Amino acid sequence: MLEKIQLNTKMEYILQEVNLELLPTEIRKHNLVSWIIGFTSHSKDKPSIYDYSDDYNTFFSSEVNRLIQSSIVSNTTYYLASLFHLGRQWKTSLSAIDLIEQALQETNLKKTVYENRSHIVEVIEKLELSSLLENLDADLEKVMESILKKALDDHRQKILTAKLYWQIWKKEVQDYQELVNYSDFKQLHYSISRYENYEHSLKEDFINELINLVTTDFLNKELYSTLNKETGMRLKKSIDRSALQDLYLFTSILNDLFESEEERTHYYNLFLNRYIHRLHVDIVSIKKKSNRRNAKKTIDW
Repeated sequence: MLEKIQLNTKMEYILQEVNLELLPTEIRKHNLVSWIIGFTSHSKDKPSIYDYSDDYNTFFSSEVNRLIQSSIVSNTTYYLASLFHLGRQWKTSLSAIDLIEQALQETNLKKTVYENRSHIVEVIEKLELSSLLENLDADLEKVMESILKKALDDHRQKILTAKLYWQIWKKEVQDYQELVNYSDFKQLHYSISRYENYEHSLKEDFINELINLVTTDFLNKELYSTLNKETGMRLKKSIDRSALQDLYLFTSILNDLFESEEERTHYYNLFLNRYIHRLHVDIVSIKKKSNRRNAKKTIDW
């Protein structure tokens, strides 16, 4: 009789492990991959890493946390997706190279020619090219060998390209990890939200750290531009960060933090200048969606 058993794990974790098996060992076992997955797994259930549950003054914690989450989710989602993009290509080419090298062995090459000979002869006879039947086996071996060697070179080049992307990925993710993990932002946020009488310089440090954190964007990095240019890779899910909503949240934070209009304008412009690429992407996306809706209405009418 079959008995029901309960697995002490989640289906999401199982699927994640299955997906990781699609990657080369060098990628799968790297600590940066574990870090990225740690951020993206169960992200809907996890609070922001900057959340505070104390009873002190947290007059803008909600806006800050939403802004931070928007930035981190966007970046980590992209880096995870791009990781699987380059990793699957790498692993696929490794498997293909193994199969091609086996096929190039003399006995396997002759076997391949033998198994396909009758079909090739039939085609040649239909085309009335009987002269090609002379030395057919030797010619077929040369053609087959040439095709397989070309495929071998192609897959080796794909691995070299994937390794290049991997080096770029590691550098960018390591920089981002250091920014998130070792930023002074968390302590500054805690200090400001906990005490009402803080020095003005603390506010300046806080807002500068916040700008640095939330405007660090994969859109401005080498990996995105390289993959987009060379492979046409576009990841809609990771680009759907609302830049206009982020700008609204940042403006609200400035209003809570600074009384001086001059200071608010200064930091607003600083944020805007560093965030202009993301805003451009957001506005273009909104225009495209609007055009599609208008086109649909026209068709329906």
